[in-house]
Amino acid sequence: MKIVKGHHRKYDGIDLILKSNPEILDAFHGDLEDFGSMKGRESKFSSEQMLRLAIVKCVEKEPYRTTIIRVTDSDFLRNFCRFGMDELPNLTFFCKALKCIKPETMKAMNAVLLKYGNEKDLVSGKSLRLGSTVCESTIHYPTDVHLLWDGYRVLARLMSRAKKADWRLI
Repeated sequence: MKIVKGHHRKYDGIDLILKSNPEILDAFHGDLEDFGSMKGRESKFSSEQMLRLAIVKCVEKEPYRTTIIRVTDSDFLRNFCRFGMDELPNLTFFCKALKCIKPETMKAMNAVLLKYGNEKDLVSGKSLRLGSTVCESTIHYPTDVHLLWDGYRVLARLMSRAKKADWRLI
């Protein structure tokens, strides 16, 4: 199917970027180096598996739980994340692992991606995508009394301005 091939191509492209830029995994690994070994034993999950699982979470725009379920049920995503037939981390482990990633590390990873994008002419810098959010404000709910008062207030203000402009208008 065309949609499945497109989905696979997207992850194949991400795989190529990760293989071409080992600095991304190195930065990610640095923050996870001591994670999971508090009891003196090694974690059974590699930092590469955690990075790839985090990438699936971002690409699919899914919460942690849904990401684990999706990867568990998909042979393709299991292979992308390098789990094969092995067990995936549980939800708590995955969340705690991603909390270890520092903002500086994310900036360093983004810098590597930006450099790669510039070198391969994937990023032009000619356009910028922005997002906006709406936040709650103290605007009162319109009721009949409030609407009447607002109307009176606006009319009084306009009449006052008109009077100042030309006294013969009022």
